[in-house]
Amino acid sequence: MMSLYFQAEDPTQARNFFLGTEVRTRRSRLIRDTFDRLLVKVRQCDPDGVIEDALLGSSNGRIHRIINELDPVPS
Repeated sequence: MMSLYFQAEDPTQARNFFLGTEVRTRRSRLIRDTFDRLLVKVRQCDPDGVIEDALLGSSNGRIHRIINELDPVPS
């Protein structure tokens, strides 16, 4: 996913990769929501933030950040 995202020639292509169809949007939001739930659990058992830092710095964490940037959660 990361390599395909970064190979996109323009931001529209990158956005379409994650949100271009109803199915892609649904899957991207599921990834985001699942990762958010995981972060809540990690914060409950990792007061030093070591596991959270590792998760956010991983490929999955980067995908989570990209999805949030492309499709922000409404406040």
